Amino acid sequence: APAKKKGSPVKILIAALAAVLLIAGGIVAFIIIDRNNSTIDFDKYISVDVTGYEGYGTAKATIDWDSIEDKYGNKVKLAKDAKKLFKALGANYDEDDVFESFTAFVNVKLTPSTKLKNGDKVKFELDMPEELGKMYKFRYKSKGGEIEVSDLKAVESFDPFEGLVVEFSGISGEAYFEYNYNGSLLNVNDFSYDKNYGLKNGDTVEFKIDEATPDYYLNRIGKVPSSFSKTYTVEGLDEYVSKYSDIPSETLTKLKKEAEDSVKSYATQYGSTITASDIAYCGYVFRSIKDDVSIYWGDTNTLYLIFSALVSSNDAEFMSKKVYYPIAFGNFLKTGNDLTYSKDSSISGYFTFDTTYKSSNGYYNPYLCYSEIYSENLSNYDVEAGDGFEKFEKVVSITKPEDISAEFKEKLFEDAKNTVEANLIYRFDGYYDYTINGVSNGYFLISKNPGKNAVENNKFIVVVVASVKNSSKDTTTMGKYPFDDVVQYPVIYNGIVKLPDGSFFVSQKESSKTNIEGTEGPRVWYNNTTGYVDGKNLYKESVKKYIDKYDIFVPEELKAFSDEDNQSDGEGDNKTEGVNKSEGDNKTEGQGENQQNKN
Repeated sequence: APAKKKGSPVKILIAALAAVLLIAGGIVAFIIIDRNNSTIDFDKYISVDVTGYEGYGTAKATIDWDSIEDKYGNKVKLAKDAKKLFKALGANYDEDDVFESFTAFVNVKLTPSTKLKNGDKVKFELDMPEELGKMYKFRYKSKGGEIEVSDLKAVESFDPFEGLVVEFSGISGEAYFEYNYNGSLLNVNDFSYDKNYGLKNGDTVEFKIDEATPDYYLNRIGKVPSSFSKTYTVEGLDEYVSKYSDIPSETLTKLKKEAEDSVKSYATQYGSTITASDIAYCGYVFRSIKDDVSIYWGDTNTLYLIFSALVSSNDAEFMSKKVYYPIAFGNFLKTGNDLTYSKDSSISGYFTFDTTYKSSNGYYNPYLCYSEIYSENLSNYDVEAGDGFEKFEKVVSITKPEDISAEFKEKLFEDAKNTVEANLIYRFDGYYDYTINGVSNGYFLISKNPGKNAVENNKFIVVVVASVKNSSKDTTTMGKYPFDDVVQYPVIYNGIVKLPDGSFFVSQKESSKTNIEGTEGPRVWYNNTTGYVDGKNLYKESVKKYIDKYDIFVPEELKAFSDEDNQSDGEGDNKTEGVNKSEGDNKTEGQGENQQNKN
């Protein structure tokens, strides 16, 4: 470019032109080249030179502005409107500065321009802002062109990663690496990498060296790198099993035999009055740690093999129950062709037989068995089930009383009566006589904000009625508390769900022989009592307390005890007002799917 005159404000003029370019859409003819001049053929004034070494050549383009200025420079003028605008922008200049400012906006684009080798073709084309054509009225042409790279000197290359030793350690998913360089051309500090934690089989780690100019390596080593990066694949690490299908069938056969033997061994602890028969395999639940989770305690994976047995009382202390026993095996680790694992000696779950003091590990409710295994630290684990237990993965939460079948409701009523009777036996110890009169019905509560935790989505509070009075057994302690009345006992079931096969299960039974709400029944054990003589108090203390989180449906049989002003008419409409309701037949198609809760 022409040499700048001392003190000429070329930079100011260029800045002014750059500002004008931003608003050039409505501006015409700022710089004019005399129309009588011949067209500028830029291609005649563009030269492209390639320097460097074979494979590392760099192209650079120059425009012979001195020659262009000699022929066209004194013909370049600013239009009157342009002069006014430049003055408004505070750009003082003389006529000799105009051409030099023009050169700041014209460049040459090269493709490609780096890492060139002999024989490569480099294309060049004129590069200027599109708006420049609206500002400059001048004639020019440029078709661009192409040059062929030649005369680059060959250099010797070297593999910078020869001598770099990378060794992976640890267990897949928790692995790391150590590296060392035993070559002579570089040192270990020349290498960088992208990650070194939480690695698993199949991951890749990229090592790099500085992509400096060839001269850097030529001056230092006398050679140039053949590459600047290399990828290493993580493989051969011991690996935790992440899917049930990864456990070999012969191993599963062995594990099932171990699990069945564990159940048989546990059943011997019941004693001579209880027997466990019909032991059978029911299914599995497999949990594995998620890929993006690191744990510092607990198992990385756990397989629960679930067996059932019919548990009976030889002296009829309780009704026979089908009990589910989950036997846990964990930390399945593949080491080459070998598979190791550990076994949990305990059986998860615990319950008490209704009418006795006897208890057992395991579950009498298979859905509760599944949901507790599923939900434990759920955010850290992926869970799968099969061989029969997969039906518990997809359940439909109950949203209105009519969703519960009459058959299942009767089962709950019978269970509630047994629970209350167990409570009376447990608490009264013969000091009171009682008669279970029956079940009034139950209050049904629906969560206002249902979620994935089925336990919290609904409540069914069954009201059992019993007549209770002092027994003929005379004691000084009990004689202080004469009692002869009808008592109502609330038995609470949480999270009733419906399985795809149409069967129903309770996620959690809140009441038990040792835990029934109430403050008005006969007094025992230092004034401790359960149940309600006044049904309105039962409603207030055991039902209405949930009104902030649940809609309450009241059956006809219990309306007399609830808040009359808060009830709607009709069997299906007996819920507290202020909550919108939908008729059972008016739900949109697919609504049943939206009610499913995975637990």
